[in-house]
Amino acid sequence: MTRRPGSRPGADCGAATIGDEALLDAFPETARHRMWKAQHFSWWMTNMLHVEPGASDFDRLWQIGELRTVVKSGAGRTYLAEAYTGWPL
Repeated sequence: MTRRPGSRPGADCGAATIGDEALLDAFPETARHRMWKAQHFSWWMTNMLHVEPGASDFDRLWQIGELRTVVKSGAGRTYLAEAYTGWPL
């Protein structure tokens, strides 16, 4: 790996440097994984926050259960925050 011209040692803090193709080579798999996580989060939020016309009692109770998990659980709040703001690379 080489440093960018004019950069200080350690200034990249783990970022890719010129000549380091490992991150570039891994990008398709990384992007695909992140895309499906984002798609699932979008589906989850939509189903949790919007009532479908003709939703059953079970569907509405599921929504309430999901909302309670987010509100009352530290893990639920953490998941929501991480998913909403984006996962690390």
